[in-house]
Amino acid sequence: MTCFLHSLSQQLISTQLVPSEKFLLCSSVSDDGQGQDWTLCLFWQDGTASDGGSIRVWREVLSLDQIEKDGSSEQDVVEAIESGMLQVVIRQRQVDTAILRTLDELQLKILVKPIPLLRWLGEGQVEDCIGMLMEATYRLLERPLAVADMEKRLGEEKDEDGDLEQLESLKAQIKERDAMLESVNRQLATLTSQASQSSQYLLSNSQRSPRPKLPKPPRGVSLLQPNQKRRRVVQEEFASNSD
Repeated sequence: MTCFLHSLSQQLISTQLVPSEKFLLCSSVSDDGQGQDWTLCLFWQDGTASDGGSIRVWREVLSLDQIEKDGSSEQDVVEAIESGMLQVVIRQRQVDTAILRTLDELQLKILVKPIPLLRWLGEGQVEDCIGMLMEATYRLLERPLAVADMEKRLGEEKDEDGDLEQLESLKAQIKERDAMLESVNRQLATLTSQASQSSQYLLSNSQRSPRPKLPKPPRGVSLLQPNQKRRRVVQEEFASNSD
């Protein structure tokens, strides 16, 4: 049985982190004779190859049937991954790159409709995922060649079907979608930061000690201040003298 989730890979950028960080998602499916398992690996490189940066990976293996149990279909998940509708969610308050060096698990959100698919990926060993990483590298290297061959073929044919114009239109749509996704992620990060600041402000206000209430004076005791009492006595004496 053909599984379209096998040998999928996609790059995603997390704008929640400061500065933003790139991840590589790899998807693979295996069959042990009793059922199909879906493996997700999310790679992140700490630094660059030139400065000896290390690679971390977060991984999850689940039954392929779990997709339908979560209310999605395999085809919807494939389309979301291929179109880059992915998001890395980090729930810690610290959102700089350093958090990735010690993070044991993170959440991957696959934006399928009507309900996004949420998966928790735990820390894995790069050695266990090196095969997926190599396969993804080969596939990513083949993509520019495939696009170049298509452009060459369409350029030579230039038939009346308008294939070349259609290709350019698709490229423009993809570019527009990527820009829109980046803008949405940026706005989401801003709203998350504002919500965090508002909650901290409300919490600090709730922790302030209330003003102490002054005890009520006994019944029959004048509420006039000393200066007001003296003024009242003088007024009464002046009124009696005038009589």
